[in-house]
Amino acid sequence: MRLYNLTYGDIPRGYGWQAQRAAVLYPLMGIGHSDEQVLDKVMAVQRRWRSCAVGMVGLGWRPRGRLRNIVRICNCMPAFVLVTPRAWTCDQISLCPFCYARRVTAVWQQIDAAYHRTTRVRVTNTSSRQSRAVMWLPEEDVAAKQSPYCLVERVFSQYVRLSPADLDPAPLRRLLQTVARDRGRRMRKIQALGAFAMTTVSPAKTDIWQIRQRELYKVKAEYDFAGVCMAGPGCRVRRHETVSRNVLQQAVARTCRYPVELLRQPPARVLQLLQAQRGVAGDERPPRLAAFYGTWRT
Repeated sequence: MRLYNLTYGDIPRGYGWQAQRAAVLYPLMGIGHSDEQVLDKVMAVQRRWRSCAVGMVGLGWRPRGRLRNIVRICNCMPAFVLVTPRAWTCDQISLCPFCYARRVTAVWQQIDAAYHRTTRVRVTNTSSRQSRAVMWLPEEDVAAKQSPYCLVERVFSQYVRLSPADLDPAPLRRLLQTVARDRGRRMRKIQALGAFAMTTVSPAKTDIWQIRQRELYKVKAEYDFAGVCMAGPGCRVRRHETVSRNVLQQAVARTCRYPVELLRQPPARVLQLLQAQRGVAGDERPPRLAAFYGTWRT
């Protein structure tokens, strides 16, 4: 199998790039305090991803039904830094750390565009007939600190025991479908202006699966979130009264945190999870593990 060598370039500092590094790279390899450390960690993630993919292929994994796609998967273009030349992507979003990171950036861009709506300020030059200048200001700068909304993070973790007999993905698939239905009911109960929810499933022990449900809400400042969704065992709720773009970026990174166990557990269990996440023949659809709600949908 041919492995391509890429040239790593600069490390972008934008909010979307920071979000993907905080959500995927740092949980996997630890925080990089310098550009050299970040590059070393990116290459380490690439080696680990290639090893995981090759191991699952040895167990019979055929990405999209074709063995040749493993070349594309192992040479998936790294995220977190700029690389040349631009390579293809494998689009294994639920597993590949690089495609997962690019999905985090897309989530950040959609939430940022919906949360910090821009306000049009028209400046007219009355001394001439030239065209008017239009300036766009972020909502956080216009509304200052007295925002009528706040941001709420909710994280809920649970452990489920399933029989590991012959690695049948059917019980795990039914569990994921139940989690998706319960999440929809919970979202209808919480009166949020906008929301994003992500469910990640990862193998913990031999017959234990860890399910993490991370949710992000935009609610009115006076809304009693605790009265609707109390924090119980395994549940944490964090509220932000003042929401800057930096606070929002960090919240998105925590909500979209990559399940690091996917690259640390045996390939057989990871393959079982991939089979459970796919739909089966008939009318059954694959479980939906991430979704936008309210004004954040577009």
